Amino acid sequence: MTTILLGTTDKQLQMLRARQDVFGKDARKEIRRRKMVGYCDGTAIEKVDPLVVIAEEVSVIAKPTAMPVARKVEKKMAGKGR
Repeated sequence: MTTILLGTTDKQLQMLRARQDVFGKDARKEIRRRKMVGYCDGTAIEKVDPLVVIAEEVSVIAKPTAMPVARKVEKKMAGKGR
C-alpha cells in the first residue's frame, strides 16, 4: 500500500477510487481501512436537504409495482392443473 494515501483527505480518496491502476486500488483499500477503523475527516460528507428527500420518497411510493405471476402454481391451486 502506498503510504502517500495515508495523508490524503476522504474527498481526494473518493476521486482516486475510480482509477484502474495501482493508485485506485490503494485508494479503495484505504477507504475500506478507514471505514473499519471508523475514521472520517468530514471532507466527503454530502449535506442532504430534507425537503428534497421527502419529495423523492413521495414520488417513489406513488408508483405502482407489478408483481410477477406464477401461472402453473395458480392453476394447480384452482384445481385446473394435472
